[in-house]
Amino acid sequence: MFVREIHEDDWQGVFSNDSEVPCERLEQVVNGLRKLNGDNKTTVVLSRDEDNYLIAGGGNDGFYICNVCLAGSMAYLIDPNQGAGNIALVAGGQEGDYPRSYAVTLDDLLLAAETFATKGVLNETLTWEPQG
Repeated sequence: MFVREIHEDDWQGVFSNDSEVPCERLEQVVNGLRKLNGDNKTTVVLSRDEDNYLIAGGGNDGFYICNVCLAGSMAYLIDPNQGAGNIALVAGGQEGDYPRSYAVTLDDLLLAAETFATKGVLNETLTWEPQG
């Protein structure tokens, strides 16, 4: 596995009981991401180190946001078919407005995360928008 740790939030009111566990199996990645609900489970971070990580959030209304940092270069997973405008997603316990193209399905999120977690690369069958 490329990913070494999984970090998850768990909001109880205004406080989050965050957890951090070693990542040893792909099943842990999938289970963590499937818990995202935009309510009490709003963020999952898959990390190798401070320069290589994937952050996923949301889950409310069946949409997710995902960005990856590899060797300090950041990219967002996007769905160019989502159209214009913004969408409200909850990540890190906070609702934020994101470009609608940043709202991806669970299937695309899982595909991106599985590739990142096992190989440490972006899945090239998906669409990525470089940042910076």
